[in-house]
Amino acid sequence: MNTMPNKKVRTLSLLLAVLVAVSVLLCLSVSAEEDRVVGDYDGYVTYPEPYDVRSFLLLETQTESVLCSYGADRTVYPTSLTKLMTVYLSFSSLRDRMEEKVELTSGMLAGVIGHRLGLKAGEEVTVSDLLHGLAVGGYNDCAQVLAFLCSGSVSSFVERMNETARGFGMEGTRYTNPTGLHDPDMVTTARDCATLCLRLCRDSQYLEMAALPFWVMPETNLSVERRMINRNDLVTNYRTNAYYDPACRGLNAGMTDEGGCCTAAIRARSDSAGYDLCLVFGGEEKTEGHNTAYLQAKDLFAFSSASFSWKILARAGQEILKLPVGGSLDDSVPVGVREDARCFLPNGEKAQGEVGQIVRLCQSEFEAPMSAGSEVGKIRFVRGETVLATADLVVLEDREPTTVAVLFGFLKKGETNRGFLLSVAFFAFLSAGLFVLWRIWKKKRSGLSRFK
Repeated sequence: MNTMPNKKVRTLSLLLAVLVAVSVLLCLSVSAEEDRVVGDYDGYVTYPEPYDVRSFLLLETQTESVLCSYGADRTVYPTSLTKLMTVYLSFSSLRDRMEEKVELTSGMLAGVIGHRLGLKAGEEVTVSDLLHGLAVGGYNDCAQVLAFLCSGSVSSFVERMNETARGFGMEGTRYTNPTGLHDPDMVTTARDCATLCLRLCRDSQYLEMAALPFWVMPETNLSVERRMINRNDLVTNYRTNAYYDPACRGLNAGMTDEGGCCTAAIRARSDSAGYDLCLVFGGEEKTEGHNTAYLQAKDLFAFSSASFSWKILARAGQEILKLPVGGSLDDSVPVGVREDARCFLPNGEKAQGEVGQIVRLCQSEFEAPMSAGSEVGKIRFVRGETVLATADLVVLEDREPTTVAVLFGFLKKGETNRGFLLSVAFFAFLSAGLFVLWRIWKKKRSGLSRFK
């Protein structure tokens, strides 16, 4: 009886079982990663526990260090955080047209529902009015009108949103509208959203708008002036004092039944010009009225302030090393950094004690003259394989060459110059000839004197 087919079946079955087992283990590993708080500083800090939220991510904007995250790659509904892409593209296209007046049409406003400013067909508004309405109030009608102004239609604008997301590497994001109204096909991740927010954090004009606690829109041909309160309760206390933080500068907030409470917030750090960026998705709104997305954000900001700070690794003008220098009375010159070298680290001696230095000089040997402030290389401050900061190494004092060194250098330079050598030979020959003539003249003069 032939048993070969049975052996092949058993072998294939065993291989399939192994593949299934590996797949299950990988899925469990990914699931475990999403179900716990992680960050770039495991072992250095104690991470905060997650509230009733789907995911969050906290990072520092200058270094882009992930301070901690929870389910950062989990697929979530973006709710009104969709408007972060809408505002990014709107500022990119329209920032030079702020005072331009636009007459609204029924097509621009067709189908808008949800959170609205109340714009009307035939109303004349400025681009600045619309951008404030989007950045401060988060109004859906402002978002849709801006989509029309940027791309001519909502569908064209959505295509541009998705193209931009792909260009930024936001692989887990797909947009279907510019307002954030729920659509099961419109999804994102906290990590993707952070990629977009980092770009918005570099736009000072947008940040100035997003940080306004309120804004008054001037009257138009069809409306009296309208007062819009910032949609993000971390930025304003006009609705409630429960979440307000005067150091917060935006960016957005929203809520849908399917996506839960979400917020994107940046908080100015007291020890630098940078920000902490916090993103929270899928927060529950408790029966007592507490928004867990805001509570999570406040907790994460408090964690950052208590656990991390900027450290000065080397001050400008402070000597770091002595550099050997030839051709000078001093055989070395002090070298330091041009500007303060700083890095973002966990508090405590453990992390700071692990910081090392790597020096790379521009050349192997240095000769006088050397001027204070001239660059001689770079220095990198590292922790393991992570580069914490890079700075220019500069000379801190002048070094002048000695007279002997000047002459030697001049002669050395002349060794490779044929014209110089010919000149030296000519003057040497001329000098020798003059000396011989002088000696002959002197001898003749002496003979004439004796004759007299």
